[in-house]
Amino acid sequence: MIIVRRTFLYNLSAIKYRVSDIWSTWMIYTRCPLNLSGNDHEDVKSVSPDFPAEGYDELLNQEPGCDVPWHWHEELEAIVVRDGAMRLLASGRSFVVERGCGVFINCNVLHACKGEPTCRIRSVTFDSSLVAGGQALAIHRKYLAPIVGNEAHPIVLLPSNTPAGVHGCTRIEDAVRAFESGGQGFEIDARFALSHLMLDVLALAGEEADGGRPRASARRVREMCRFIETHLGDDIGISDIAHAASIGEREALRCFRQELGTTPSSYLAEQRLEHAARILSESPDEPVSQVACHVGMKSASNFSLRFREYFGCAPREWRKRVTAGQSV
Repeated sequence: MIIVRRTFLYNLSAIKYRVSDIWSTWMIYTRCPLNLSGNDHEDVKSVSPDFPAEGYDELLNQEPGCDVPWHWHEELEAIVVRDGAMRLLASGRSFVVERGCGVFINCNVLHACKGEPTCRIRSVTFDSSLVAGGQALAIHRKYLAPIVGNEAHPIVLLPSNTPAGVHGCTRIEDAVRAFESGGQGFEIDARFALSHLMLDVLALAGEEADGGRPRASARRVREMCRFIETHLGDDIGISDIAHAASIGEREALRCFRQELGTTPSSYLAEQRLEHAARILSESPDEPVSQVACHVGMKSASNFSLRFREYFGCAPREWRKRVTAGQSV
């Protein structure tokens, strides 16, 4: 069985994986371009359709493309910081997760993370059904239902100064090691670790886990992000973005600042540049001026300027380095 390791050979923010090398029993996957379902929604890769979970070992820093960009997914996610420190952005808040600590991220929560300034993380994504076994079972009712999808708890920190936090981080490591081993019964070991992880998460969330209210701003931002991702090449502005969520411009600005810590215009500009980087890597013969048009930027010179400011090099240099497999 496999443990997926995301290696950052070049800056590409939206990702899928392909096999590039084999080290002992490890299959190493490198980044290659993928639109996150066109709306920052990540299609999480799993070991197999009947075992919806996966483990990761990643190196992050603060450079564009060497981080994990804004996205969300239906699966639950749990991360432990092995080395360094990680900055997590979620639900309008910013957290620094230190070495030896971890975090649980609920389903459909917009989040992003990067090194602070660098870090190595171990993580798992898994469908709640893997632990619950079915909504009619007591396991789901007692231990999953109070947490999963509860927008009162978009994230739960696993601090190293609490027994539940320490245990939770250990369970994440246990699950990742089960994927690494891939031996007979690894699925049972992984499921055992994830089941006990949910007990720790429930303990840390406390009594507030019951009856959480949906956060309208998070839902609205997801709707606006979907609109942006499907109209990157169009001439759109904040009024169009706000209309996608049936709200006014001021409310759109408030929601973006609350959930993502940025503005709709800044988010749009960043997504256009990220998409341009993917086009440059996928279509080596596409003229830079045409790439600019694909992402809604009429002026090639302005596009090149903005691209350099964001990625630290000109579009042509980016393409050259990506083609050569160098770090950008």
